[in-house]
Amino acid sequence: MAAFEAAGEVRPAKLYFVRFPLGWAREFVRALRAAGIDAPRAAPAGTDVGLEDAEIGVPDHLVTTAIDVRRYVPTKLAALACHASQMPPEHFLRR
Repeated sequence: MAAFEAAGEVRPAKLYFVRFPLGWAREFVRALRAAGIDAPRAAPAGTDVGLEDAEIGVPDHLVTTAIDVRRYVPTKLAALACHASQMPPEHFLRR
């Protein structure tokens, strides 16, 4: 946020935040479990959310924009793989 605010005249017209629609989040966890992937039941230490009931999203009506980022997923996963503390090999999203 600080970089966006400090950009001055070259600041982009919009700033997007990552938010997942709650309906999608619940379906995502159901699909993981149906595929035999054990999604974590608790969030990382220091947070107060988990995936037990898929409360990892916001009410669907609050999400107003969707951006297709699929082409960037391989690059993101490769970057995360460089930092074991970010996403270790056994992480459920790497299966």
